[in-house]
Amino acid sequence: MSEHSESHHDQPTSFVDHEVTDPSGDTLGRVSDVVSDDQTLEPKWLVVESGGLRKHSHFVPAEGSFTDEEGRIVVPYDKESIADTMEAGRDHVLMPQEERELGSHYGVE
Repeated sequence: MSEHSESHHDQPTSFVDHEVTDPSGDTLGRVSDVVSDDQTLEPKWLVVESGGLRKHSHFVPAEGSFTDEEGRIVVPYDKESIADTMEAGRDHVLMPQEERELGSHYGVE
């Protein structure tokens, strides 16, 4: 997760329970978990939970995201782009092939 280039907001110390929005400010959900890079331990994927009674969780890259002045995490993806990916399983574990597919979908490595 990086700092936004136009402002100097701190990264949250904990991502879980932070609201997630797209660049236009539309709410996408809340972070329910974070998947870190095995080597660097840096946050790699945010598990974003959305929906009312029937919750859906999707992996969203932490890369390119930032926190706004209200502490919300802003990701450079819209709701449709996120919904077009596989749902995160209960254990939030990504197999190498799944991670490659997600990376290809979002345009990240």
